[in-house]
Amino acid sequence: MQCLQDWCGLVRLAVRFFVCFPKHRHVVTGADDDDDTLLEVANAVYCTSARDMALRLRATPWRVQHFAAAKRTHACLVEREDRAVVAFRGMPGARDYALNFPLTVDPGCGALRAYVLAWQEVQDDVLEWTKGRTNVEFVGHSVGGAVAVLAANAHNSRVTTFGCPAFATADLLPDDATHYLTESDFSHACWGAGLHRGGGRV
Repeated sequence: MQCLQDWCGLVRLAVRFFVCFPKHRHVVTGADDDDDTLLEVANAVYCTSARDMALRLRATPWRVQHFAAAKRTHACLVEREDRAVVAFRGMPGARDYALNFPLTVDPGCGALRAYVLAWQEVQDDVLEWTKGRTNVEFVGHSVGGAVAVLAANAHNSRVTTFGCPAFATADLLPDDATHYLTESDFSHACWGAGLHRGGGRV
């Protein structure tokens, strides 16, 4: 019965997402130069510690300021010059696919419960790191992209995602949102191209 409720909730969410999502920018191939640097950060947050992440980013201008590891995601704050970015880790590997469950919709915000749980694990840390900041933006890959959207919504900031699953309706997303998709990305293939189609595909 619970499984049936999960899938019914997912279908309802997908229909709403398909109707609302076109107002956001989508790029299937090739990030621009600025977002390439964000992709570096989104990849680096897969490291298991702040030290490892700092080593991963040592050839870039990004400097790791904070790092928090949780069961469902990692979060980190990196800075360069006058720019601050909070990044979230996605699914580490295929054996971690359970991070995408449960498929029920959270009644509080209308997003899939699995990603709300991931955000809640690091929420206190992230809100503490970003307190009083006006220049912060959010980024994430896969599951991390979904968490980044929730964080950006809470902070009313820019968000950039890479291979983010269709997990919420567009009314949850900030106006300044860019979503990069690739046809070979697992989450893109899983959720279906139709869920992501819309304005600005290039």
